[in-house]
Amino acid sequence: MKQAIDTKTIDMYDPDVRDSLTTQGATTPSKYRFFVGLTDGTEIEWTGLTKKQARDMYAYTNAHHPCNVTGTGWEELK
Repeated sequence: MKQAIDTKTIDMYDPDVRDSLTTQGATTPSKYRFFVGLTDGTEIEWTGLTKKQARDMYAYTNAHHPCNVTGTGWEELK
């Protein structure tokens, strides 16, 4: 059985400490896109992904290569 994600533990801290913990080192994550080119010339893309999501989608598509896919890729959006 999988344990539920603990979303309450941070509440045990003092509010001043809690706010510094949640904002310390907070940066906006880079956004990536994954795209698939089809045999009919259509390109499908997913945007707003994390790097791991884009890489995982790329790896999965290459491992299970559909017959109507001519190419795949992922890149960081600027």
